Amino acid sequence: LAAFSLTVTSVTGAVPAQLRLGFLHPAYKPQDKGFAYDKGGHCRMAASLLALKHINADSNILPDTTLQYEWIDSKRDSATALMGAITHSQDSFGGVGADVIVGPASSGPSKAANLVLGAIPVPVPQMSYSATSPSLSEKAQYKTFFRTPPSDSFQGTTLAEVLTDVLGYTDYCMIIASDDYSSAGAKAFEDAAKLKGMTQIEKVIVTEDPTPKETYEAVQKTKNALCRVVFTMTQACAGGKITAAAKDAGIIGSTSGYLWVLTDAWSTNFGGAQVCADVSEGFTVPASETELLTADYTIPGLTEAEFKEAWTGTIGASPLFPKAGMAKFDQFLIDWGNQANTNGVCPGDGTDSELTGTERTTNVCTCSTEVDNGNNKVWELDHDVDPATPSICTGFDFAGVDNAKPASSYAYFAYDAVLAFARAAHHALYDATTPFTGSDFTTKEGKQAIMDALYEIEFDGVSGTISFQNATHDFTGDRKAGCGNVVTNYDGTDFIRIGDWTTTDGWAWDAAYPGGETDMTWTGPDNAKPNNKILPACLPSHLKEPTKDDCGSDAKRKITYAFDTNADGLVCDPLLAESITLPTGQSVNCEYTPGSSLAGSLGFFMGIAGALISIFWAVYVFLNMNTKVMKVAQPTFCIVFTLSAALLSISNVLFIGENTDGNCVLRPFVFNIAFDLMFGSLFMKTLRVYKIFGNKKLSKVRISGFDIVKNYGSIIAVDIAILIVWLATEGMKVVEVANELQYDKTWTANVCNEAETYSTLTTFFKILMVIGGVYLSYLTRNVPDKFAESKWIAMSIYQVFVLGAIGLLVKFTDDSGGQTLALVQGICVPLACTATTCCIFVPKLMMIRNPQDYEDALKTSSGQTSTGHTSSGSTEKDELEARIEELEAEIKQLKGQ
Repeated sequence: LAAFSLTVTSVTGAVPAQLRLGFLHPAYKPQDKGFAYDKGGHCRMAASLLALKHINADSNILPDTTLQYEWIDSKRDSATALMGAITHSQDSFGGVGADVIVGPASSGPSKAANLVLGAIPVPVPQMSYSATSPSLSEKAQYKTFFRTPPSDSFQGTTLAEVLTDVLGYTDYCMIIASDDYSSAGAKAFEDAAKLKGMTQIEKVIVTEDPTPKETYEAVQKTKNALCRVVFTMTQACAGGKITAAAKDAGIIGSTSGYLWVLTDAWSTNFGGAQVCADVSEGFTVPASETELLTADYTIPGLTEAEFKEAWTGTIGASPLFPKAGMAKFDQFLIDWGNQANTNGVCPGDGTDSELTGTERTTNVCTCSTEVDNGNNKVWELDHDVDPATPSICTGFDFAGVDNAKPASSYAYFAYDAVLAFARAAHHALYDATTPFTGSDFTTKEGKQAIMDALYEIEFDGVSGTISFQNATHDFTGDRKAGCGNVVTNYDGTDFIRIGDWTTTDGWAWDAAYPGGETDMTWTGPDNAKPNNKILPACLPSHLKEPTKDDCGSDAKRKITYAFDTNADGLVCDPLLAESITLPTGQSVNCEYTPGSSLAGSLGFFMGIAGALISIFWAVYVFLNMNTKVMKVAQPTFCIVFTLSAALLSISNVLFIGENTDGNCVLRPFVFNIAFDLMFGSLFMKTLRVYKIFGNKKLSKVRISGFDIVKNYGSIIAVDIAILIVWLATEGMKVVEVANELQYDKTWTANVCNEAETYSTLTTFFKILMVIGGVYLSYLTRNVPDKFAESKWIAMSIYQVFVLGAIGLLVKFTDDSGGQTLALVQGICVPLACTATTCCIFVPKLMMIRNPQDYEDALKTSSGQTSTGHTSSGSTEKDELEARIEELEAEIKQLKGQ
């Protein structure tokens, strides 16, 4: 092998003629596991044997030393591996014993073997090709242990980082076994997952070879835990049984919606797992053994096709095995496929009736005759350790089904395990600072020389660059260079490499997955990625508090519903049949009048316009105070009246916009006091005229300024008293009001505390004022316009009465959340102010501009009034005119005062 060539220097004296390798590779499992064929383990023996043949054929490595081997079926069993270690160290090779041990396959058997190999007087170096338990790194306990694959501590870190940082998962369940490989590897994952912030929802531990009861209960607990990510770590056969139970429970498979995370014992040994699930009679779970069943239950076995479907969409992990483009790996695959068939010759080979598995017995087939150095047959095996039953031709069809690659990726590490011992022996003989000069590696010094050399060498193997932690490192004997893991995704046919994680570079997607997770095979609907956890059906309790948009120009808010979320997304599954339908967005009336709404716009512009008109009349009155018309019209009342009308009109602006504590106070105070001032002016003016002209006894009536202020102040004082008590007790402030929505949800509105009692009192007081004003207008209907403008005041009061009645009607019938009332108020208040001021002052303007027409109209009006007021002819008319003259004189006298 040019790829493994070395420079050979001459040495003084004889070199060891042999390097004796004791192979511990599993082929058939023990009786308690049904003597099941372990193809994944057996192909590792084929890879080790291929390396041995390559090295022996290469003159550049150990040119004067021949590699020999004897093989014991370790059966992936600790007790068998321990006995095999004893046999190899004492009895193999004609009683000389093995110089080094290659194997066994799993962590438990490797531990058992090293307890012997490291404790005997002449410790024997051991190199495992697939024992990955982190606990084997404890050099004080496993003194002569080395391995070519990286520790499972890397696998745990890899899977934790991929699940969190790459795929975004935060919760998981786990089903693990109690054997050394599983428990130590699972501990490494748990520690790494905890550091990444993952939450473990459920953890179920089964025995190394679980019973149907164990697998059934483990799967049911996992199903009931409502997790979607299931981490597994067991031996392959246990994985097959768990797969069958999980498939039956509907939590694994191409459409299950679950993500199963398979560690290397599963993902690199499909055949070893599948054969344990392919039980035609199924797995019976006695009801007497579990509280979960009331009657015996049978878990169906899985055919190969069913097993492939079950694993579709899973992700797997394994040590960083090589890939195409690596020269030594590419050459290995060529050499692997070019090997001669070792599966024997049977009737029907190459046809549909070809014999397989345990059918290929020696009584009908001719097996390969190859033997090891102990003359033990390598491919003709006594699978059940029973001489009475025929042996089985158990090999590989390298030209056929086994051509492409080994059944287990650990075969590459098995090849490198043999190569590592050969390179170490070569280094000890030819390259070490103090070379080994003995003639046989069987001595204690010879074995120590190989172990010392393992710490010093670094070389490129099939699985990449290989070196070992040195004697000062905590993990002495562990692989140092080339550590990492491959993550794969089962697509229904094979595990496809999706990326690598290494200790130096972290995670990198494979070039075949440019879209990352979107290119993977998943188990959700339409190849959707499974959720982080199982989501329950969406119920009203899963609804978030509805969100409300800002008020729009239509004075409505849109209420939007959504199901609750957390860091993972939705907390329920709206697609389930049991889920409620997410309520569609609905519009609700705003709790205030937006400035952009019709009511807000009209209220604002009409309020400003009404105020400007009222101010215009106030200015007009002031400028014409000295005219006869204005003097008679009582200008003080007129100015107070117009300015109050302006304030009442502009109070519209305060009712536009969001409710705040400030405008909750200003609105009732400004509106009520402005109304009192405005309407009070009309009321007092009319009352004053009534007291004078309603004096039927014609007695002298004197109304002083104090009387006017007293009466006027009394009107305002009533409302102020109500408002102050309101402010002091109920409070004029913003309060939150809950409004009912669907599914007992609410949305809160910030409204001004109206305090029904006090708002009703102020309203009732104004109703009394208006009714009183209407009544006074009626009583003074015949007073000459020169003094009371009776018909115009009456008209103004009637307008206030009608518009107020409309407002009250709308207030108590409005179901638009106040928007209709706001529109009516926005129109009616400025309209009432404008109409009232215009009714009062337009006639005066005409009088001032046309004084002669005014005098003529006044004479006509006086005549008509007198005629309508009496029933006894001209006598009463004369008396009334005399009375008017007397009153005019008195008015002049009062003005003089």
